[in-house]
Amino acid sequence: MWLTPHYRQDTGTQNPTATPHLEKPKYERSEYFENFSEVIHEDRQKIREKHVATPLKHPLSDWTALIDMNSYFATLEQQANPNLRGKPVGVLKEAGRSCIIAASKEAKLKGVKTGCSLYDARILCPDLITVPADFDRYFHNTKLLRSIFEELSPDVYIFSLDEAFLDLTQCKTLYPSAEALFIKARKLVHDRLGEWVNFSLGVGQNRLQAKLASEFAGKDNFFEMTAENVDICLAECKVEDICGIGYRLTQRLHQLNITVPYQIRFFDDAFLHEHFGPFWGPELRRISLGKNSHLLSLIDAPPAHMKSVSRSKTLFKATANEEYLQQMVYNLAEDMCFKARRMDLVGQHIGFSFRDIDGQHFGIHIKLKSYVRHTDHIFTLLMNHFHQLKWPKTSIIKISVWMGELKPMSEIPECWLPEWKQKERAAAAVDAVNEKFGLYTVKPARLLGFEIILPEVTGFLGDRTYQLNFQ
Repeated sequence: MWLTPHYRQDTGTQNPTATPHLEKPKYERSEYFENFSEVIHEDRQKIREKHVATPLKHPLSDWTALIDMNSYFATLEQQANPNLRGKPVGVLKEAGRSCIIAASKEAKLKGVKTGCSLYDARILCPDLITVPADFDRYFHNTKLLRSIFEELSPDVYIFSLDEAFLDLTQCKTLYPSAEALFIKARKLVHDRLGEWVNFSLGVGQNRLQAKLASEFAGKDNFFEMTAENVDICLAECKVEDICGIGYRLTQRLHQLNITVPYQIRFFDDAFLHEHFGPFWGPELRRISLGKNSHLLSLIDAPPAHMKSVSRSKTLFKATANEEYLQQMVYNLAEDMCFKARRMDLVGQHIGFSFRDIDGQHFGIHIKLKSYVRHTDHIFTLLMNHFHQLKWPKTSIIKISVWMGELKPMSEIPECWLPEWKQKERAAAAVDAVNEKFGLYTVKPARLLGFEIILPEVTGFLGDRTYQLNFQ
C-alpha cells in the first residue's frame, strides 16, 4: 500500500504533521497527487510574500540561519572593478581557460552557469565579459566573512567558501526577527566587503530548513521557514534541492513520481525500506518532515585530521616532455608537502598520475614502511618509479600527486635519524619565510626557470580544516 495508515480515510485518524487544509486522500495515487499539487501551489506568491514579511511571533527553541553569498566570485570582481557592475561577467580559472567557474547574476539571467564552456557561454551571452580568477582576493574576503559571521553569532560553521550556518538560539534577544538579522548582516557585509556584495539569508528550526529557506529568499533577501509554512515549503521545493540528496537518489525518487519532499510522507515505512534500504528509508522520512539530513547532522561531529592531501593541474597545452612533467610533479609535491607540514601531518602512501589527451590514466602508488613529508624525499621516491610507468609517451594534459594514510606527528615514534632531523630543520626555515612573505618566496633550485603553479582556493568544502585553520 503506497499510503501510510495515518492518511487513509478508513482509519478515522489524521497525521498531526499534515497541513490542515489538505484533504485526506480518497482515490488513486495519480489523481490524488494531481489535486495535491493544485492545492499546495495555489496562490503561491501570496503565501510566499506573507511569510517573508511576517516575523516569527513565537521564537523557536532552536533557531538556525544560513548566509549564502550571491554569485560570490563574480560579485567580488564587480566590487573591485566598477566598470563590470551591471554587466554579464564570467570568471575563468586562469586567463586562457575555457570553463566558466563563476558567473554574475546578469550572466546567469542569460543562461550562463558554473561549469559552462566558454564557447557555449558566448552563444548564450555574446556580450559576456571574462576575467581570470583572483583566488587570493576571494580567500581574503572569505576571512572577512568569517569575522562577520562570528560577530553575528558565537556558534558558526563555515559550510563552504561563501556560506555559513549560524546557530542563533542564544541570540534571540539580539535578533527578534529574521528581518532584524538580515539588516544587521547586510550592513556588516556592505561595510567590510563592499556595497555591491549581497547574500541570501535563510532562517529555520534546523540547518536543513535554513538551507532551503535561503533558496526561497532569492538574491539580496531573506526568508524564514516556520512551523506554519514548513509544509508548504517542503511541497514547493524539489527533492534535488535537499542538501544530501544527490543525482542518483533523485533519479530513483523520480521513477516513483516523487518530485517534492512532502510527497514522501504518503509512503509507509515498509515501502521506503523496500525501495531505499535501511539508511535512506528513515532518512527520507526525516527529510519529508523538515528535520535535519544526515549530511547536515555530521556538522556536530568533532573534526578529524585530514586523511590525505593532493594537488592536481590541468595543463594549458598537452605535452610529452619528460623534464617539464617532472618539474610539474615537483611543483605539485612542494605544495602538498607544505600543506602537510603546516598541519603537522606525515603520510605513508604516495603517488602520482598522468592523464593524456585521449583520457587514458597512467600512475604510480607507493606504500612506504616509514612516514614522509619532505618534497625532495617524496620526489626521489616517485622518480625512482617514473621509468617503470607504462606510459606510451602520449601527450599529457593533467597531472596529480597525493599523499595518503596521514597521521599527526604526535602519534608516530620520533625519528632520530640525522637525515630526517636535517630535512625538518631546513623545511621549517623555508616554511617560516614562505608563510611570512608568500609561498615560493624561497623556491627550490629544481624549479628555477619554471613557471610555478600556485595553490587555489577551490575545493574548499573538502579542504575546510586546512583553509580555515592554517591559511
